[in-house]
Amino acid sequence: MKPSSIAFGARRPALTLPLRTLPLRTARLGALSGALLGTLLMGPSPAQAQVRPDVAETLMKQSGAWGQLGGVSPAVQAYLLAALSTDPSGESAKRQDVGPVSLALQKAFAPDRLRQAALQVVARQLSPAEAQQLKAWYDGELGQQISAIEIQASDPAVDPRERLRQGAVQAAALSPERRALLSEVLVGTHAADMQTEVLIHSLQAIHPGTSGFMPKAAKVSAKELKSRLEGQRTALHMGFQAAGMSLASGAYAPLSDAQLQAYRAWLNSPAGARLHALQKAGLTQALREAVDETSRQLQAQALSR
Repeated sequence: MKPSSIAFGARRPALTLPLRTLPLRTARLGALSGALLGTLLMGPSPAQAQVRPDVAETLMKQSGAWGQLGGVSPAVQAYLLAALSTDPSGESAKRQDVGPVSLALQKAFAPDRLRQAALQVVARQLSPAEAQQLKAWYDGELGQQISAIEIQASDPAVDPRERLRQGAVQAAALSPERRALLSEVLVGTHAADMQTEVLIHSLQAIHPGTSGFMPKAAKVSAKELKSRLEGQRTALHMGFQAAGMSLASGAYAPLSDAQLQAYRAWLNSPAGARLHALQKAGLTQALREAVDETSRQLQAQALSR
């Protein structure tokens, strides 16, 4: 798979970053219906009661979202190193200055910060009735089996490049029916969309700290960078989607077509879709707060010098 390119200093993409794969269920974005999007923006209706934070936390842990939020910070650090590797100038300055930037990112994207921000969104907008339906799925045999498969698929001990390589071999041998089914599952989990969000917000957070010693970054304003990233969102999504098919081919190999069909049906059910949408909204909110916190951390560092 070819890497994606993000431009800091050129009209054409100049900053090349690897499509590092986050866990299969890190990403919970995707196309939302107008009605569901309106619900997310306006919050729960008066008839809906929010769930207790401990209930929402349990569901996020069962879904894998809680653990995957802990994988965002390492991904941000990886994107920082990838950004530095694209600009060969000022190596000594980079070695001296990258430490404070890395520290600011580490604090802003700390797992506890991200988890609490996402938890608030889920707890406020998930209803007790939906929580009961979700618990029934995750406590069921198939729900537990799929959760175990997806946790294993995101094991950091396994080289993601090797996982992609093996998955690509299996993907090439898929029947058209199996490929279509896996594609629908990937759409339901919104993995590619969420990985795209993590990458875009990571680069927005990295940019202010590196513009002082990376000529390419210094030539681009934060506003222009955001515009360029949004302009490449579709291409990034396609790259992550292609990687996701390879990963899914290997990860879900133990499941029969009937089991995948049942999983797809649950992902598209009102409760399943609601949880994924809320976890998407929670992660997006957490990433936005992390970008803002990175700026505050960098400003505080500058004032203390």
